Amino acid sequence: MAAKKKSRNMRKVELHREILHSRKRFFSLFLLVMIAVGFLSGLRVTAPDMKHTAALYFREKNLMDVQLLSTIGWKKDAPKKLLQSKKVLDAEGVYRLDMKWQDQTVSLYSLPGKIDRLWLKKGRLPNPKSKEAECVVEQRILADGKYKIGDAITFTGEKKQKDLLRHLTFRICGVVASPVFLTDNHGTSSVGSGTVEACVYLPEKEFTQDYYSAVVATFPETKKLDAYTMAYDKEAKTGVASLKEETKELLAQRKEQLAGEIDRKVAKKVERTVAVKLPQVKEQISMQLEQEMQKAAALHMQTALSLPSEEEMQKKKASLLDDAKRKMEKEVASAAQKAVAPERKRIEEAKAYALGRDKNVGYRLFASDADRMAALGDVFPVIFYLVAALSCLTSLMRMVEEERTEIGVWKAMGYSPLAIGKKYLSYAFYASFFGGLTGLIWGSTLVPMICMSVWTSLYDLPSLK
Repeated sequence: MAAKKKSRNMRKVELHREILHSRKRFFSLFLLVMIAVGFLSGLRVTAPDMKHTAALYFREKNLMDVQLLSTIGWKKDAPKKLLQSKKVLDAEGVYRLDMKWQDQTVSLYSLPGKIDRLWLKKGRLPNPKSKEAECVVEQRILADGKYKIGDAITFTGEKKQKDLLRHLTFRICGVVASPVFLTDNHGTSSVGSGTVEACVYLPEKEFTQDYYSAVVATFPETKKLDAYTMAYDKEAKTGVASLKEETKELLAQRKEQLAGEIDRKVAKKVERTVAVKLPQVKEQISMQLEQEMQKAAALHMQTALSLPSEEEMQKKKASLLDDAKRKMEKEVASAAQKAVAPERKRIEEAKAYALGRDKNVGYRLFASDADRMAALGDVFPVIFYLVAALSCLTSLMRMVEEERTEIGVWKAMGYSPLAIGKKYLSYAFYASFFGGLTGLIWGSTLVPMICMSVWTSLYDLPSLK
């Protein structure tokens, strides 16, 4: 028993001596295994951590689950009617107006309420009680250094666009980011180059338009679910599909509202045009009747025919005037209807869309990039594992070759091949175990932080959580 213990102690001493003697070789094996395990664990953890960080951000800012869009906008009571359906938890209307700024197209949005809350990076949000027109902007507006917080910014556009805003110049009071726009892709526009470069957020009172550009809503079933999970995707897809009938009904109401506005516009135009032309028509009819009376008087003197009475002349005048008025109204109405025909066609052909988060470009791209990181974790560390395994095998073979004399001495002392082999296996085990443990620690903490810091330069997201 004592001999076995002494033999075991000798092997331990010899192993420690071998590690110290070949510490460069031991450290190289340690380093290769550490890198392999570090990248494997780090890349495997990075994708879930990225999605978890984004999910926490979306939950904190209450990112919408569905966005209702139409080519003709929505009535002001659309959010209220959507809430009445009891299929959504919250619903809000959004104003949007595209304007020009320094030869660039920017989208002016109304400040959100409960849904799609902004991430305030610098400064403050606009004060609703402020007498001065204030706004918050994205960092892109201040990127060139020409503008800073406190400066005035002015937007330009066509007259019909300007009429939809109370002011055109605003004081910048803060820098924000929206969970809706994770990337610099802000969609398209019919203004300028067709590409929206940045977003600016204004208080609702700055918009004068009588309709919402979009309606956003959240579902009660998804409130406690994290984004980018199968459970969320399933509930969100079901929720979006359930709003199909409500979307059609809201669109029909908006069409009816616009059609009524056009009818009233045509009626006013007819009334105004007739009111302008009617005095001229009256004068023409009076002159015509006066000429007829003169002719009748001449005939009366020649043929002794009776003259028409005053009452008959007044009835004839009223009849002619009514006929002329009806004819005029018909002609003006026909011309007015022809003028608004393209607008009526646009309203009739209007379409509505219910879009979930999966249709948001930034939301979808971030998920794809996170999945790419996970796929990279399946391939990239394998290279280091193969290199580590080959290096370990080569090192052990070289050690055995170099220590053939010592192995012979150990055999002469009565040690079995298995006992001698344990020394080399232990050597490889210690290098792999401690290298793997170190790699697991730094890989699962440092690698995700580095990767996320790189991605946050491309996406408007907070640091890793």
